[in-house]
Parts: sequence; structure tokens; C-alpha cells
Amino acid sequence: MTKMFNHSCTAVTLFTLYREVLLEHQSKCEEEGNYVGTWSELIMILEAEVAQNKVSELRKQQEEKLIEKLDAEYLANKLHLEQSQERELSSFNSVWDQKMNESQEKSKEEEERMEQRHKQEFESIFSSGDPKQAAKHRASSEILSLKKTQKNLAKLKE
Repeated sequence: MTKMFNHSCTAVTLFTLYREVLLEHQSKCEEEGNYVGTWSELIMILEAEVAQNKVSELRKQQEEKLIEKLDAEYLANKLHLEQSQERELSSFNSVWDQKMNESQEKSKEEEERMEQRHKQEFESIFSSGDPKQAAKHRASSEILSLKKTQKNLAKLKE
């Protein structure tokens, strides 16, 4: 890229020098309008116009080259950013997948431990045969309400 930059600097310098020479020539042609005869004056005017047209043409070419260069830089930057985003997204997804797998494994292990603990508690409660342990079991409020409704309906039938 540095070679291209040096080349464009050289082109800009040459353009500037050429433009200055043309502008000087244009102003000189305009200043020297004291020739004898109409053809000389016409030729001077035409030379000044040609110089002015050449300057504007060179300016337009330089602007077009600058626009092309900026477009190329823009596209290169855009491509670089898109590639960076893709790499970052891919990295994020792999880390996310790894964490999700770890979390699922941990959850599974925890569930297995809880099932094991419940099984042990259940076996210890019913194997001991202790009536106090069995009495600790309470029915939910919904079950109690349903039993009460059942008793009331039974009384109504009688």
C-alpha cells in the first residue's frame, strides 16, 4: 500500500506542477491581449480557453481518481470489518455452546444427586417404620378442600 501511496503522491505533485504551468500560461495569454490584428487576439483567447479546459479536465480526473481510491479503501475496510465480525460471532458461539454444554451437564448431575437424596429419604422414612415420620406427611390444601367437598356431598345424598 505504501508503494501505491508514494505513486499517488508523485501523481499529485506532477498534476500540481502541470496545473500551475497551465494556469500561468492561461494568465499570460490573457494578459498579452495587445497583439495587432484580430487573428492574434482570437488565437490568444482560444489558447487561454484551451488551457482553462485542460486545467478543469485534469481537476476532474484527479477527483475521479481520489473517489476511486476512497471507494477501494471503503470496500477493503468494510470487508475487513465483516470478516472480523464473523470471527467474533463464531468465537462467541463456540464459547456459548461450551458453556451451555457445561451447564446442562451440571444440571443433569444436580438432578441425579437430588433424585438419589429423595430416594434415600423415602427409604429411610418408610423403612424405619416410625409413625412419627409418617405423620409428618401433610396433604396439600387442595386435597384437604376436595376431601371436605366430598364429605359435604356425601351428607347431601343422605
